[in-house]
Amino acid sequence: MTLAIDRISPISARPSQHPLLGASLQAHQGNHQFESKVRVNSPAFLAHHCVYNSAIFPAAAYLEMALAAGTSVFSRDTSNLGQTIEDFVIHQALMLSEEETQTVRLHCTPQGTDTASFKITSGNDGKLHTSGKLTPTGTIPPATNLAQQAQTLESASISDYYNGCRERGIDYGTSFQVIEELWAQDGEALARVQLQEAAILNIESYLAHPILIDTAFQVLWAALPESLQGVTYLPVGIERFSCYRSLPARLWSHARIRPTTEANPQRLVADICLFDDRGEVAVEMVGVFIERVNGKSLNRSPTSTIAVTATFTAEPVEKPLVFWSNELDRPAEIQFAPYNQVFQALLDPGSVLNQNTDGTNLVLLRLEDWGRPDRPSLPKVDEARKAEVFGNQPRHTLADGLEIAHLNRYETDYLYKEIFLDRAYLRNGITLKDDACVIDIGANIGLFGLFVQRQAPNARIYAFEPAPHTFERLQSNIALYCKGAKAFNCGLADRNRTETFTFYPNSSVFSGFFADSHDDEQAIRAVVLNMLGKYNALEGEELEAWADELMAGRLDVETYQAQLRSLSDVIDAEGIDRIDLLKLDAEKSELPVLQGIEARHWSMIQQMVVEVHDREGHIIAEVKQLLIDKGFHLHIDEETLLHGSGLYNIYATRPGQAAVGDGTDLAKIEQTVDEFADALSAATGRSKAPHLVCVCPPTPDADREFFQRMEERLAQRLAGVSGASLLKSAEVNRMYPVEDYYDDRGDEFGRVPYTPAFFTALGTAISRKIHTLQSAPYKVVVLDCDNTLWKGVCGEDGADGVAIDAEYRALQEFMVNCADAGMLLCLCSKNVEADVWAVFDRRSDMPLTRDRIVAAKINWQPKSENLKALATELNLGLDSFIFIDDNPIECAEVQANCPEVLTLELPTQTDRIPQFLTHTWAFDRTGRTQEDAKRAQFYQQNLQREAFRAAVPTFDDFLVRLNLQVTIAPVTPAQFHRVAQLT
Repeated sequence: MTLAIDRISPISARPSQHPLLGASLQAHQGNHQFESKVRVNSPAFLAHHCVYNSAIFPAAAYLEMALAAGTSVFSRDTSNLGQTIEDFVIHQALMLSEEETQTVRLHCTPQGTDTASFKITSGNDGKLHTSGKLTPTGTIPPATNLAQQAQTLESASISDYYNGCRERGIDYGTSFQVIEELWAQDGEALARVQLQEAAILNIESYLAHPILIDTAFQVLWAALPESLQGVTYLPVGIERFSCYRSLPARLWSHARIRPTTEANPQRLVADICLFDDRGEVAVEMVGVFIERVNGKSLNRSPTSTIAVTATFTAEPVEKPLVFWSNELDRPAEIQFAPYNQVFQALLDPGSVLNQNTDGTNLVLLRLEDWGRPDRPSLPKVDEARKAEVFGNQPRHTLADGLEIAHLNRYETDYLYKEIFLDRAYLRNGITLKDDACVIDIGANIGLFGLFVQRQAPNARIYAFEPAPHTFERLQSNIALYCKGAKAFNCGLADRNRTETFTFYPNSSVFSGFFADSHDDEQAIRAVVLNMLGKYNALEGEELEAWADELMAGRLDVETYQAQLRSLSDVIDAEGIDRIDLLKLDAEKSELPVLQGIEARHWSMIQQMVVEVHDREGHIIAEVKQLLIDKGFHLHIDEETLLHGSGLYNIYATRPGQAAVGDGTDLAKIEQTVDEFADALSAATGRSKAPHLVCVCPPTPDADREFFQRMEERLAQRLAGVSGASLLKSAEVNRMYPVEDYYDDRGDEFGRVPYTPAFFTALGTAISRKIHTLQSAPYKVVVLDCDNTLWKGVCGEDGADGVAIDAEYRALQEFMVNCADAGMLLCLCSKNVEADVWAVFDRRSDMPLTRDRIVAAKINWQPKSENLKALATELNLGLDSFIFIDDNPIECAEVQANCPEVLTLELPTQTDRIPQFLTHTWAFDRTGRTQEDAKRAQFYQQNLQREAFRAAVPTFDDFLVRLNLQVTIAPVTPAQFHRVAQLT
């Protein structure tokens, strides 16, 4: 009987409507919605899943709903269930009631052909419970020997296990008590599971029955270390949930908790797998996050919304934003406005920003996006025409989807990256206008011509390539894709003649009229070594061995007799009246080509990019001097991967030429910055949610000085806008510098301009800024003295004996900045008071001066008592205090007796002190006012007033002697920030 049950197909008679997902509603703008009605006993097993005496919707049920939605939206064959759920987050529990029927909706938004984001909400107010992303599954992990695994663990009592769960507040009813055998030890557990017959009868209604998925969490509780067996944890998220096949009624569940150094952790991470009897993986959960809960915390704080609009594709920032919102116990749902519709998002009443009432509106700007020309579309050519033109030539599809004729894939990919992604010919002031006349000398297969056609659709292109095989590809590619191009099967030189051309079929870009096998081999080898060194951890003999292997066949050679013409001859013959850009890549023929330009033609050449091949250095010197003599300004680059190959790029422009060479319209950017400031000002006046504007860095080759000016211009325009905050690109870089921040390929194909590392840094900086905006600021920093403000003990070493090393100087400078930002600085030190003040008075190398200290408690009392005295003296709560000390015992004493105080123990490695302070979010401030810089002075004056008040006989006498004058006036916009500080 058991064997027959195990073989029941979960697909055999699946009902038309899923019991949890419910009915599919009409799709709207690509967003699929499903709606169901659930209550505590519908489906019946829900009543058997209780936490702290309340029935809650299981995490496993959310996962099953998402799987079912993915199958429906993408019309997948349920017999071949292969789906993954990524970044699954539980925002808040769905409590079930016997009296109330809950309306549950799943919203699914496809993002391509096989990926979708989803969220599950309840009620008319759309309370968010879970969110995540559906993607295809990857490779199925190998099978596991379950019997062998069980032998490494200790057998456990099933009844004791479920009793232990009840004691922790997790009450599994009979439907969920499906563990038949259990083995466990600290950090790991394995269970054999058998679904009960009542559930087996409707197993066909589900892709993966929620009770079976839930066993993953049940086994996880069994894996908790002995020290945590009485602690209640619940799942809050899963990094990746992969369901490879339908779940049988009998399976095995294995959980392993990742190691942690914390004795009593708030959060744990585990990995879980569900196996069939053969040990084959059916479900894999990687990165299961569980958190400690109690009855009060079960209803987590309501999820807020971070509504995002951006000038680029910003979805990769979602993951770090979600991570930090959960880490800070401020769960947030991330919603994105349509791509590059910033103004619409600000001004449209129905946009996600204007519908956001309980969170933050985030605006991500890459300012150069406002000045970029629209991306040209790929030329469309039917297959019959391609077949006619390409014939039997080898084809290659470029990364952007364009199919071309080519020679070698590695060369084609390199040239594509250099020309299209790195934009190597639009650097250092080189520009392309729409009707440019371009001379392409050394055209190879024509990729530069294709690039010019994209950037300047009405350009005229004259392309020269002497090698017959290469010319054939060039001619085919421009015939299909470059309407304004003409190809010439010849080289260029100082005069018309015929010469021998050396062609390397496997290294065509090094072919030329002045080939030298030894020099060419050295140049190619230098490139190969640079690439191996960049992308592999190779060195020495191993590096050379790899280079030898990659060099094999690269210098196979063919020779041809090829025609040479002078450029002036071509100019006259073709009637060329101007040359907007001359691109010269002629493999050691640079000087002869330039010498073939007669004096009467030099003035018509506006720009040049010359690739010089010169290992010795004398050719580049002659080329430079020639171009300078002809009136050009020069910029010379050596590509990193070409270092040592003797290859250089010379960028030559005429004086007074515009500095930005990628088609960016600077005037348009400046105008749009002003328009954006106006639009944001209007939006903040209508919106209930604050707006955070984050300016992201431009591309590496952009005019940084210009964009810095634009950031400052934007900052000035937003300075008086209530409800708007600005995070500058320099701030992001200062907090979390990422050297390799730009993703040229992502920018080219999907307007995803940044690397994953930068998006992580960006999301962290944004989360930090939002946290600062939403948190009450700390007001007081209380500092220990010895080995905190200086190195040494002033009572033993004397004022002149303590050392103020670079790390302690950095700490003092940091505290001065805190004081300028409005924080009050106090001292709390176990010392003789005169010894401490002697250091301040006698050491001129102290950035932190005595007048910066508002109050001090320098005595031998417990520091917690001194902190309480300071709080009373300053009339401030202890929860606004930060205490810094190097002594762990003193820190522990304060933490025990003043838990409201944020206690910071300085790193024992003093060189880490500056970074420690920089990355402590508690020091962040939302902005500075004039009063902030004077706050220490105000408090010092107030302390003097209090002393004066204690000395006079009556309060009336006190008021009279103060000579107060009170002025009442309406609040001005410039005072909004200060008024906000006071409320």
